[in-house]
Amino acid sequence: MAEFKLERFRYTWKGTWATGTAYRRDDIVRVNGNSYVCLITHTSSAAFRTDLTATLPGSSPPQPLPKWKTMTEGNTFIGDWVNGTDYNLGDIVNYDGSLWVCTVPHAATNFATNSANWAVFTQHIGFVTDWLTGTTYGPGALAKYNGIVYKCITANSAGATLEANIADWEIYHDGIEIRNDWASNTEYRKNDLVKYGGTVFRCTTTHTSNLTALDDTKFIVEVFGTQYDGNWSSSSYYNIGDVVRHRGFVYYAINNNYGSSPYNGEGVPSPDWIIVSRGTNFVGTWSPTTVTVPSTTELVVGMNLEVNGAGGFFQPNTKITTILDSTTITINKVPAQEIDNANVNATIGTVKVALTSVSSAATIYKTGDIVSRGGNLYTALRDIAGDETDGSTLDYIDTSIWELFIPGKSFKSTWAIGNVYALNDVAYFKGSSYTCNFEHTSSILNYPGDNGNVYDYWDILVQSGSPAALQEKGDLLTYGLSREIDDDGSTIFDESTFGDAKLSIGAQDQLLTVSDNLAVFWNDRIEESDTVYVSLSGIDATSRGTYENPFRTIRYAAEYIEDNFTALDPTIIRVGTGKYEEIGPIIVPAGCAVNGDELRSTTILAAPALPGYQNDYDYVIDYLEYLGTITFDILLGNQIVKQPNNTTDQSYEQQVPSLDENGKVITDLLGAPVLVSNNYPAADTATSDRLTELVTDFKNYIDFRVISGDVDPAITGSNTESIDQARLNGAEGLLLNDNFLQEEIYAYLTNQYPAITFDKIKIKNDIHSFIRGLSRDIKYSGNYSTILAARRYTNAVNGSQLDSLFFLRDTTGLRDCTTGGLQGTLNPPGVFELYQKPTGGALVSLDPGWGPEDNRTWIINRSPYIQGVTNTGFGCIGMKVDGALHDGGNKSMTANDFTQVLSDGIGAWITNNGRAELVSVFTYYCQIGYFAEDGGVIRATNGNNSYGRYGSVADGVDATEVPQEVFVFNRNHEATVEQAISGGATDEVLIFEYSNTGEEYTEATAAIVGAGADATVEFTDFRDGALFEARLASPDGSSNKGGAGYLGRQGSAQETLDSTSSITLSINDTTQEETEIAGMRIIITDGTGVGQYGRIDSFTFASKVVTVIRDSDLAAGWDHVIPGTPIVAAMDQTTRYRIEPLVTITQPDFSSTGYNVFTERNYVDAAYGGTTATYSNLTANSYRLWKDDDLYRITLAELVSDTAINIQASFDINIGVPLNIRGRTSGTTATILSTSPGTEGIINLVINANGNNFALGEEFDIVYTVGSGDTFDDSPVSARFRVVKAGSLYTVTLTNPGAGYDVGDKIVILGTLLGGTSPSNDLYITVASVSDDSSSTILTFTTNGSAYSNRFVSLIQDEYARWSNDGQNWFEVSLPFISTYKKVISGNNRFIAISDNNEKRAASSLTGEVWSSVTLPTRAAWTDGVFGGGKFVLVAQDTDVVASSTNGTTWTSGSIPNDTVGDSTISIWSHVTYGRGKYLAVSSNDRATATSTDGETWVRHDQALPDEVWATASVAYGNNRFLILAADGTSAYSFDGINWTAGTSADAAITYSDMKYGNGLFVARTNNLSNQFSTTEDGLIWTLRTLSDEKLYSAMTVGKVQGVNKWLLIASNTTLAGVNHVNVGAQAKVRANITTGSFKSVKIWDPGSGYITPPGFAIVDPNFTSEVAIELRIGNGSVSQPDFINRGAGYRSNTSTIKISGDGFADFIPDENIFTVTGVRSVPGPGVQIEIAGVFDVVSEPIDDLFIFSGVIITDLGDDGTNNDTRLVQITLSPSLETYLNVLHGTAVTFREKYSQCRISGHDFLDIGTGNFVDTNYPSVYSSGSYFVASPENEVFETNSGRVYYVSTDQDGNFRTGELFSIQQATGIVTISAQFFNLEGLSQLALGGVRLGGSGTVVNEFSTDGTFSADSNNVIPTQRAIATFLADRLSVGGEALEVNKLQAGRVVVGGAFNELSNSAQQYLYIDADVLLNGNFESDDGQGNITVNQTEISGTIVSQMLLFKGFDDTMQ
Repeated sequence: MAEFKLERFRYTWKGTWATGTAYRRDDIVRVNGNSYVCLITHTSSAAFRTDLTATLPGSSPPQPLPKWKTMTEGNTFIGDWVNGTDYNLGDIVNYDGSLWVCTVPHAATNFATNSANWAVFTQHIGFVTDWLTGTTYGPGALAKYNGIVYKCITANSAGATLEANIADWEIYHDGIEIRNDWASNTEYRKNDLVKYGGTVFRCTTTHTSNLTALDDTKFIVEVFGTQYDGNWSSSSYYNIGDVVRHRGFVYYAINNNYGSSPYNGEGVPSPDWIIVSRGTNFVGTWSPTTVTVPSTTELVVGMNLEVNGAGGFFQPNTKITTILDSTTITINKVPAQEIDNANVNATIGTVKVALTSVSSAATIYKTGDIVSRGGNLYTALRDIAGDETDGSTLDYIDTSIWELFIPGKSFKSTWAIGNVYALNDVAYFKGSSYTCNFEHTSSILNYPGDNGNVYDYWDILVQSGSPAALQEKGDLLTYGLSREIDDDGSTIFDESTFGDAKLSIGAQDQLLTVSDNLAVFWNDRIEESDTVYVSLSGIDATSRGTYENPFRTIRYAAEYIEDNFTALDPTIIRVGTGKYEEIGPIIVPAGCAVNGDELRSTTILAAPALPGYQNDYDYVIDYLEYLGTITFDILLGNQIVKQPNNTTDQSYEQQVPSLDENGKVITDLLGAPVLVSNNYPAADTATSDRLTELVTDFKNYIDFRVISGDVDPAITGSNTESIDQARLNGAEGLLLNDNFLQEEIYAYLTNQYPAITFDKIKIKNDIHSFIRGLSRDIKYSGNYSTILAARRYTNAVNGSQLDSLFFLRDTTGLRDCTTGGLQGTLNPPGVFELYQKPTGGALVSLDPGWGPEDNRTWIINRSPYIQGVTNTGFGCIGMKVDGALHDGGNKSMTANDFTQVLSDGIGAWITNNGRAELVSVFTYYCQIGYFAEDGGVIRATNGNNSYGRYGSVADGVDATEVPQEVFVFNRNHEATVEQAISGGATDEVLIFEYSNTGEEYTEATAAIVGAGADATVEFTDFRDGALFEARLASPDGSSNKGGAGYLGRQGSAQETLDSTSSITLSINDTTQEETEIAGMRIIITDGTGVGQYGRIDSFTFASKVVTVIRDSDLAAGWDHVIPGTPIVAAMDQTTRYRIEPLVTITQPDFSSTGYNVFTERNYVDAAYGGTTATYSNLTANSYRLWKDDDLYRITLAELVSDTAINIQASFDINIGVPLNIRGRTSGTTATILSTSPGTEGIINLVINANGNNFALGEEFDIVYTVGSGDTFDDSPVSARFRVVKAGSLYTVTLTNPGAGYDVGDKIVILGTLLGGTSPSNDLYITVASVSDDSSSTILTFTTNGSAYSNRFVSLIQDEYARWSNDGQNWFEVSLPFISTYKKVISGNNRFIAISDNNEKRAASSLTGEVWSSVTLPTRAAWTDGVFGGGKFVLVAQDTDVVASSTNGTTWTSGSIPNDTVGDSTISIWSHVTYGRGKYLAVSSNDRATATSTDGETWVRHDQALPDEVWATASVAYGNNRFLILAADGTSAYSFDGINWTAGTSADAAITYSDMKYGNGLFVARTNNLSNQFSTTEDGLIWTLRTLSDEKLYSAMTVGKVQGVNKWLLIASNTTLAGVNHVNVGAQAKVRANITTGSFKSVKIWDPGSGYITPPGFAIVDPNFTSEVAIELRIGNGSVSQPDFINRGAGYRSNTSTIKISGDGFADFIPDENIFTVTGVRSVPGPGVQIEIAGVFDVVSEPIDDLFIFSGVIITDLGDDGTNNDTRLVQITLSPSLETYLNVLHGTAVTFREKYSQCRISGHDFLDIGTGNFVDTNYPSVYSSGSYFVASPENEVFETNSGRVYYVSTDQDGNFRTGELFSIQQATGIVTISAQFFNLEGLSQLALGGVRLGGSGTVVNEFSTDGTFSADSNNVIPTQRAIATFLADRLSVGGEALEVNKLQAGRVVVGGAFNELSNSAQQYLYIDADVLLNGNFESDDGQGNITVNQTEISGTIVSQMLLFKGFDDTMQ
């Protein structure tokens, strides 16, 4: 700091120094960072340094005479150094990365030159770029020079090279420069990298390269590399790393070289090359040297070859190795020279020959060459020179020359003479394959195999099979007759074919067949082994059913297939042309189809009473008795004495000859046959008794139905085969004797009744059917098959017309035939209430089997299929699907092209949850065409119902269905902002207008989308007891839920000079009278004054001036949507206003309740917040919940006792697994001790206790003590967990994965173990994956659950604290140290307590129970703290130090700047708060504040507070404002924490000491003895509250008590009512949203708080005609206005959208066609019937029946979060829900899916209601002129919850889509059901040439708008709309209804003469005084208008009489 004297103190601040300015002594200027005081008056020079360094003019040497003296020193950053700039002392510049401070003022020229004028301020580095010549560099500059980065150490100007200035540089980073491939005549610098050959070199010395090669002395190898250069060449340059191929090897260059061969001979190394790989070179097939001679006749292998005379053509010892052909030989040595076309005399052996040519020198093989010779590959081990041997037969096994590389085989095809075969050649000869073992030329003497000579050149490789073709009798020889080579004429081999050439003899009746590819084989005569045939010419007997030998009846064929084919094997019964009368029912086996030849050629009829069975009963009874006398012996295997004429042998136990394997009798030594037992399956007497019982059932069944007997045996059965071998033997014995017994019974009857001729086939078929049934029932159990045989006989006697004709099983069919014969009658009227059902049988029906549990009959794989069938009959059924017949499967049938002409019948009868799919199914004359009953479902298309009584009928529901019980879920929405009010100078967002503020939020965010930007909000204020929705309800007797006649008027204001309490309405405003708008709200919606609102107090028509009063206090003036915002003084034409109804909500009630506490204490503060706790080693209890299907559902069926219950379950319980149960409704748990099976799915349980606590019918969870997985041989182990509870969140880790778990297992840790309650705080763990081993341990899991978190903590002054979960029951704990505690703060799920007793520590607790000491940054008197923005922040009254911490354990210090006044006063930082993203600290002694965004760095604001709040008592943030309260009640508020406005004063009756904000209110208390405190919502209006008791309330906080926010005021030094629970809240504020005279909604500005019950409301609007009804709904956790961190700019109210997201929900009561349900176990399909509790069907009888809705669209929204494995489902309903129904969240809903349904499309109804065939028979009915009348109302009939969904036409071409929409073709009338259609939003409807909507006419439902306010020329009002319009005006005194003339009763009003008269010319009775007061206008016709007083016209007498009073005495 410079020194100067204070002899004068008159300095004048002149600001920044400027040139050409006059300065006086003591002027002070700023030059960059320094300040200077003027010493000499002068005018400044061009440069300040000139004046600063001025000298005395004329002095020599120059004497300093500065005009300025430094006053304060400082520095100023000027920026980058710039040449030519004047720099002054203290200037700081950046040059090349370092900061330099000017030490000598100067003008910049060159930095290096001027470097003495600078000193380093901050040494740094700065990368400049590549080094450049002529550039000036400063210290710290980094420059890149050929890969090396240099750092400048001395300022310099660059020369030609960096090396020239190398002393000024040091290497900063030793790098490289890649220069790519080396090039000649190129400059290379140090560290340049070049690629030369395959190697990378680094330059070591800068140089210019030569013209030929790289200079090794100036480069070093950087990276060795490789470069492949192909085959080596002696004329190429090679570099280090080059790779070449030479002589089969790969070499690598280790030196640069030229002409240096890699190979210098075997074993001689090369100086420049190394071998990389000893490779191979395949050169092809080895070839010897060949010689051509005139003839080889006399030559043999081995002869020497010599040449006469000179020339030396051949090497010594040249020999013949091979004679190839008649003129060519091979030799063993390469010739010395070539012979070509020249005769050379030679001697071969002793033979003189003239050689004509010798081949070129044979291949010279190199080391590594590979050749193929024979089947092997050989490698040359060395070079084989031209003069060496190369071709002898032994060369290639010379191990010094050749090495076997790969042994192999070479296939040479069929052996032939004259071929040269080499080693391992393979040839085929006489069926075998041989391998050559010696190289040779083949001849007739050396062929493979036994050639009879010494030549054994072949080894057997594959031996051929037996050569003979014909071996057995009957074999056919088809090919292969000779062997030419052996010339022996044998049939062993033919070289052109292979394999066996015989065809064995076939079986009887087989046909010799030749296939397309000439294969020859025997074929069965039955073309299709899966097909049996039926023909009128057939016979029902065994071993038939073929095409040539068909069966006679379909029934017999079906039984044959069932007995001989596996179920579901595809089989076909082909029924030939003809008419078949069949005894029903025919059971079609699973997998079988009955196919006729063609629809019109095959006819199948239900047989009438058959003549052969009439009067047959006595004979049957007789032979049954006879059968009983012989069956005992039959079963035991005893031989009986058979009837005469029975030629069939009995099967019985006997000794028979033993046979050998060839079927020959085995004899003993004497030649006698050896006898053995035939092992007959003998039964026992018990089996015989069983058979007797079955025979009795057979007889009783016949008796009951043929002669009206008394006993009708019940059908029983089983599909479980008996384990009693005697029973099984008995069944087999009966079948073995089936044919015998048929013949025996026939013989018995013919012998017994010789005079009677019996039908043998009939008798045999009857007995076969009987024996078949007996055998099955003995083998299994029950009497089903026996009764079926009896049913067959009975139907043969009585006829089959009343029984079903076909019983269809799984995957069966009936196709291509005509059926009929079924006949019945209609039941008499009254038997069925609505319609009569026929008595006849069904053509096709599900097979009932022996009962519903007979799974043989279930439809599992594919539904029975009827196709191409025409069925006729009377009083019968075409298709009947009775789902009650089966306990499983699909219970379904399908049909296509199925025509049914059934007079008085039923076409398709689907009942008891059956199903049918019908395509092109047509019904005629039926009593009912399609009939869905008791849950049956028909889906049909392209069909019709013609004539008859009813078309399609749906009746009832499935009585066995257990309806799904679910609940309405209205909470799948978020809080909803309907609109935002925006405006102001920058069009910022002012306020959100909510339609629903939601519930149960603890956190939320908002996405703001619109034309503006930068708006940022934060939700911190969640209200309890808040108004979350003002729902428009339906008033009694009205369908208009928004009311009618309400005023909504808007406009642009006129200029208003003083608008503090008034506004001038638009000049075009239509308001006439003050009464029209008095008391209504007027709000400024845009422009100047936007956001202001008030109540209209008065209106002057002439001036259009409206005066307003505030809502808040009813004083003159305006309120603002942001309370406290300044009101504009004047409005202009930009001001847009809206007049609307005023809606006010009543204040919440104020109440308090005192609770006693133990022990008097001196409390100083209290807080409410979350906690953190850790729970270790928690053992899992797994809940295996039922699944989403019925098979796993468990319900309580019966309560027996406290220790015995019965449950309904469809699966077994393994008691070996530890099991508990838990009731879902009651929550009761019990342990299962034992189980026993009951009947019909009931399981009897013995439990330990609590049975009586379960609820009948409730569902159970099964609870395993461990998981449900498999541990194989090990015991299951419970998993263990560690749970950390932080606030409401659980964090779970696995400490022991347990064993025996499965994916989906649910583990529940009770909330009672986690510091909460159960089930509210239960933790649910779901196993996501387990180990894939025998242990099945848990690997991963998911969690769900909400922890119990928050609690109250009160702080006692010296050493104690208390905590409470409910604010009533308190527990005292000790603090970690004794001190004067001041404040307790909650945050981050923990508590911090601070002291103002000069402590360097604080107390910390995660729960409020256990406290510990934590260290603070400094010792201080800590007075206040806050948690916000994720941090704790503490302030102290004796220091500027601020402490902050995110976890309450580790603290960081910050500091508030000291004051700028310069005095010694220290600010007393007494309070701190947080809001709008910043911390605010307040000083209580000097009006200072400080703000910070992070709690560490602070900005001080001196003198910020108004004088009124100099000494603050407290500060708090809420409702988008900071509020400060002084002890005397004065206050100030700020929206940003910086700029403050004085607020109004709280009641001065008390001295305030603390204020907090919560639940929408600021609450201020005193520390004095008092029973009063004050509240305010915004610091503008204060309310003094009074408690019942006067106490010293020294601590307070706000928190949830029993789920609702309450204020707790805690009194010191008392126990009685020591804690007061205060219910107090903010008043809700709302706004009316009016559209076309009706309330569209009620928008919420402020949800208020503290409402215990829904508040009241008042609406002010003098204009309404129909009053609106509003339901105010209150809840907890509602969002309020967010904290606007930034209100943004550029937003518009009508285009901005806000979407809220958070952890809460919005509850919207549905009043449309969409609603949501929870608790859905199985998601239903479209069409589900829905009943909602409390929604009654007021039309049907009785009226207390619930209305049935249909689910049109079903959307699965996922798991519903209840941890019950249930779903959340959204449903589109038909019809829509009405508002008045008030369907609340949680309302019970019932789903029924098993209701009767007909779903038909493309359907035709033709003359339904006309009756049966007789009634409508063409043409006889018309022949007499008669006609019939249809009943269209019978086309569709629904009753008892049945539904028919259809799209149809009728005989008149009328089109209908159910009950929703219809078109009458004749008239063109279109009918739309308003009950089902929501016409809102329908813009266009085009019908033929008439179009409604679009740009034409709009169909509109006006019933919600009784004003017709659309005022449209193209809107058609509905009848309901018109009725509403008139009713509003004629009955309730609404708006004027203008008509020309009106007659009410006999009173006529209006007309041409403005008369008031009586239409009957009678007296008018006016029973009231008549007031004639007013005037009227008259027009004389000349344009002159006169205003006249109202008068009475008429004769004077009449007037006198009118005016005179009359009494009864006067006439």
